[in-house]
Amino acid sequence: MQSGSGERYHLTRLSKVLNYELSSSVLFLLAFVSVFAIPLLMLAAIVFTPIMLFDLYKSNKKGWIAAFVVIVIVPLLIILIIGMNSGDIKTFLFIPLAPFYLYTFLLKLSVNERVQELKAREQYEKEKLLRKQELQEWEKQLNKNPDE
Repeated sequence: MQSGSGERYHLTRLSKVLNYELSSSVLFLLAFVSVFAIPLLMLAAIVFTPIMLFDLYKSNKKGWIAAFVVIVIVPLLIILIIGMNSGDIKTFLFIPLAPFYLYTFLLKLSVNERVQELKAREQYEKEKLLRKQELQEWEKQLNKNPDE
């Protein structure tokens, strides 16, 4: 099991990367207007995917990795198997990009929520330790002067 701080490190890093990567979602919307945005979207997806999968692996998020396979990889493989029967290259290239950007959007929501949970848990543990130390100090003071 991954320690909380290691998990938090990788998820925080992933969250930061998702913030930058999701800005390419704007390019996805622009691609409906311009065919020049598609290569930029593909490049962002290709560059970001290994980083994302590495951080998910290091955070021991097997369910999120499995969701990536189901949402992104399986449709991509189906497209490659069926082949490009359409002459509309723009539509063909959009098909694998749409699930990828949907997945990263949903992942960002989940990652941010999990990072907040980990931060709250760490804060709780710090406060718990502080209360324990204060109690020990108080008990020392009581035991130090039992006659008074």
